[in-house]
Order: sequence, then C-alpha cells, then structure tokens
Amino acid sequence: MTEDQLIARYGTFLVNTGGNDPAELLHRLDTEKHLAATNVVVFTLATAVRSQLRLLANLHQSGLLPTHAEHHHNTSHP
Repeated sequence: MTEDQLIARYGTFLVNTGGNDPAELLHRLDTEKHLAATNVVVFTLATAVRSQLRLLANLHQSGLLPTHAEHHHNTSHP
C-alpha cells in the first residue's frame, strides 16, 4: 500500500499530527530540503506520521489490522 492509501484507510489511527493533514506533512517532509532546521515542529510531526504509517503498513501486511468491514461491524455494537 502507498502512504496515501494507508492514510485513506487507517487515517483515524494516526496521532501526533498537530491537527495537520498527514499527507501535507509528508509532502513537506519530502519537498522542503531544510525542514528540520526551518521548522523543527513540522519536521517532528511529519517524521512521526511516517513512522506510524510504516508500523500500520507492517501490521496490515501481517493481517493484524481489521478490514474496514470488521472494524465497522465491531464499532457498530452498543
């Protein structure tokens, strides 16, 4: 899965975004050469998002995350 697909599927699991869009944080991380020096907060948030996406990708590949249908079914019960 691409990072965009992971964000679309598991975005609700992402934390430490500072209210920013995860895809935008990753875009800035990939395109702003000196982000760590010019905006350490955004750099930290973006690296946290990338780290979380890698973890989610590994969990997804291992079959340890519920499918959308399973997640919806499990959360719809009172």
